[in-house]
Parts: sequence; structure tokens; C-alpha cells
Amino acid sequence: MSNEKIDLQIHESKDYSRFIFDNRNRTLNGSLVTDLMKTIKKHNFLHCLPIVVKPIDNDQFLILEGQHRYQAARGLRVPIYYIISYTMDIEHVSIINHHRRDWKIDDYLKYFVARGNQEYILAKEFSEHYEIPILFATSLLDDNIESSRKITAFRDGLFKIKDLDKANIYVKQILDLAEYIDFWRHNYFLRACHRIIKHSDYNHDRMMEQIKLQASRLNKAPDTLSYVKQLELAYNYNKSKKNYVFFVERYELCR
Repeated sequence: MSNEKIDLQIHESKDYSRFIFDNRNRTLNGSLVTDLMKTIKKHNFLHCLPIVVKPIDNDQFLILEGQHRYQAARGLRVPIYYIISYTMDIEHVSIINHHRRDWKIDDYLKYFVARGNQEYILAKEFSEHYEIPILFATSLLDDNIESSRKITAFRDGLFKIKDLDKANIYVKQILDLAEYIDFWRHNYFLRACHRIIKHSDYNHDRMMEQIKLQASRLNKAPDTLSYVKQLELAYNYNKSKKNYVFFVERYELCR
């Protein structure tokens, strides 16, 4: 049995000066704090997720777990909720966090599908039908390249389908290429295809003619840009300067 001494009562305070960061804890992530503040503004459930603190001298507490929630609450000037542990230390928190599994994109998908959100239900069906990752499916469905802002919106339940017909066209064109490329499911390759297909000068018939000849020259790459470069070379193989289409230049401008 554990010898942990803990006060299970949930306390409330707006005296932020009573709480001190432990310099052995993780570095604060400003983006995470900002995202938390946005979420708390909509749904303040901080009372359900109290931080864990340890008492120190002068009626102050050392924050053991929940420093991002504390910082978000302080930024919004809303109460912070906490429970007091007398023997727990930062080393114990580190062990717990090491084994904790945070929610993944598929977990958020399952949650919003279970709630009956039609946008997420259609996204799930689209992803499963074409056997593509859900995050890439959402990029096609809202006709937008993946970004951290879009991922945050998906987690917040704000995902919206912009153009289902266009998404079907895009994914079918990618599947045309997949017939000649074994690693087509690679996430970076899918992103590169999406960027190229959206280019105003892209011609799918031309790409298919070229890829049949150049597919063997395409190799697995470590990032999206490398795939864009390879696809640009394939697309422009044996073409004159007049007919050369620059995908890389457009990619750099859109990053």
C-alpha cells in the first residue's frame, strides 16, 4: 500500500502568487498555453482537472503537475483548482507522464463521431473508403494543406468539409499515381501530391504520362519538399523551358 499523504479536497484560489514553478519540470509550451486559454474560454472545466501541488514555506505551493493549466488560468484571471500532495515529488510526475498516452487524432475522430457530428462522420467514411490517413483526408475535404492551426480546429470539434466533390477528384488523381508508386501512402508523399495537384498549372494527363516513364526514379524522401522536387522533375522530364512548371517555387511561397 502507498504511503502517499494527500489532501483529496479540491481547493480553489485566484492568488496566483502562492504557486511556484519547479525548475526541474518541463519547459512551458507557449502554444499549448494559448490553446488551453481558447478552450477554457469556451468550456471552463478546470475544476474537473485540478493541478497537483506540494506545500513549501510561507504558505506557498510548488506546482508538480498542471503548470500549463495554471498558466492558462492565470492569463485568463480565472480560479485555479488544486489538490495538495505532501510526499509526491517531480520525479514521480515524470514517471507518470512517461507512461501517459495523450489523445491522438483518431481518438478525437472517434469522440466526435460518437457525438453524431456529421462532418466527422463523413470524414471517417471518406478516410476509410479511400484507405488514407484521417488527417490527410481532412486536408482534402477542407481543401487546405495540413497545419497546426487546422489540427487544433479538428481537436476542438470545429472541422468543416469545404468541397467534397473536389476532394474526391484530388484523391482519385492521387490514387492514379499510386498504381506506379509503392510508397504512395507515405504521409509526406501524400502532402506533396496534394500541393502539386492544387497548382493552377497542373495537368493530370501530363503527370500520368510522365509518371509511367519516371516512377522508377522516385524514391522515399524524408520530407514533403523532397517529394515535391522529385515530382517536379518527373512532371517536366524532357519538356522545354517554355513548358516547365515550377512546383517547388510555389511550395516555398505557400509554406
